[in-house]
Amino acid sequence: MARKRKSQTTKMSRLQRYLFSGAAVGLYFGLFFTPVREPNFTQPFLLGAAAAVIAGAVIWVRSKLSLKAGLFNLGRMFVSFTLFLLALELRHPIYADGGRPATAAFMLAVGLALGWLLSYAQQANLFGGSSG
Repeated sequence: MARKRKSQTTKMSRLQRYLFSGAAVGLYFGLFFTPVREPNFTQPFLLGAAAAVIAGAVIWVRSKLSLKAGLFNLGRMFVSFTLFLLALELRHPIYADGGRPATAAFMLAVGLALGWLLSYAQQANLFGGSSG
């Protein structure tokens, strides 16, 4: 009984840590954003692909995943990197429409969502070399 309670407490404290960290980073990215260029919505796809290939190759080699698991991991990383980078590019139109408060609120929501997703991924051991 005590072991189960400690496990639940650990999961909850992990979720709280990840949510707080995500919210803090998101708020930082929103509050201190000043647009200095036009948004480019093709860049996130290119950078997401490059980051996924590099990170995926390192994880694939280190954890000796099967081909299927490695490709699944590569696809998951491409989607997550690209969505994060698209959120950063979306700051431009949000800043133009709603100013700094709207940008801060949007990035706070993005940070909370990423914190929750990373907490879930950690709990499900999605980055621990599992085979898919």
